[in-house]
Amino acid sequence: MGEVPLHDHFKSRLDDLEKLVDVKFAAIDKSTSLAREALDARLEGMNQIREALRDQSGRMATKDYVDLVTRRQQVDIEELKESRWRLAGAASQKSVNIAMILAIVGLAISILRFFL
Repeated sequence: MGEVPLHDHFKSRLDDLEKLVDVKFAAIDKSTSLAREALDARLEGMNQIREALRDQSGRMATKDYVDLVTRRQQVDIEELKESRWRLAGAASQKSVNIAMILAIVGLAISILRFFL
C-alpha cells in the first residue's frame, strides 16, 4: 500500500525536471531578451553620440582654414600698424611745418625790428 511503481516514480520525476528545465529556459529567454533590449538602447545612445560628433565636426573649421584666416589677420594687423606709423609721422611733419612757419614769422619780425 502506498507504493508507487518505479516507472511512475521516474516519470513523475522526469516531468518535474522537464518543468524545471522549461522554467529555466523561459528565464534564460526573458533575461536574454532584456539584455538585448538594454544593449539595443546602449547602441542607440552610442549612435546618437556618434551622429552628434559627426555633425559637430562637420561644423568645425579645418586647420588649414584657421591657418589661412590667421595669416590674413596677421597681414591686416601689420598693415594697420604701418598705417598708424604713417599717420603718426604725418602728425609730426605737420608739427614741424607749423614750427617752421612760426620760426620764419619770428625771424621776419626780428629782421623788421632790427631795421626799424
